[in-house]
Amino acid sequence: MLSFFDCNTFIGKSARPWPRSFHKKDELLSEMDRFGIDEAIVFHIAARDVHFTTGNELLMKEIDGEDRLHGSWVLPLHHAVEVPEPGETIKTMVESGVKAVRIYAPVYSSYMVEPWACGQLFEALQRHRVPVLLPNSEIGRFPDEKVVGFSAQNIYDLCRRYPELPFIVVKANYSSMRIIYPMLRDCPNLHLEISYWTAHRGLEFVCKNFGAGRMVFGTGMPMNNPGAALMMVRYEDISETDRQLIAGKNLTKMLRGVK
Repeated sequence: MLSFFDCNTFIGKSARPWPRSFHKKDELLSEMDRFGIDEAIVFHIAARDVHFTTGNELLMKEIDGEDRLHGSWVLPLHHAVEVPEPGETIKTMVESGVKAVRIYAPVYSSYMVEPWACGQLFEALQRHRVPVLLPNSEIGRFPDEKVVGFSAQNIYDLCRRYPELPFIVVKANYSSMRIIYPMLRDCPNLHLEISYWTAHRGLEFVCKNFGAGRMVFGTGMPMNNPGAALMMVRYEDISETDRQLIAGKNLTKMLRGVK
């Protein structure tokens, strides 16, 4: 029996909620039950839409005592302003039981991923082996969506510069397959979250050419319906071992590696 561990969910009311989306913790747990999803990594949408400290604090209160929900803090890129001591921030986070982060590229201000600009943040994350989820990137969007996150070059540079740090591209999309494949070839620490990986027999191709260890199950709830991701894992022509890895074992292994 497959055990599904969702790496891509949130709670809290978005500034622009989609029709039929939900925002309460109990509603997320109910949907997980309905679709047979055992556990989930979750962040609070206020950490993206209001301020990261506000959202992270709300998250910790909401998921306290919930064994099935595992926290993910949202952190800004470190430009020596909002997170003056990223090493202490990451240490505190890990000691609080949070073993994953989401990092959004700034939308309204300039940013760099060079070591002089944000190296302290990624070095601290690498010391603790904390999985880093990268949303809204150039390779994690539909073709007609505006790019508001990291470029493919940004992600490639980060993966090569911090080789022991697991990076997960959220909503990795079939439209970026031709650039994603050479990135997977060169970057063993790059992983794809599959909620938008809707390429025909796409899981099969990645399993055959790069290994099932490069893919992580995610849904995008409450904005997205989890049906497509569940269907791919359950029904594509891959081995049972690969199915289990993608469904949850890859993510579990990453979280166990946090120190």
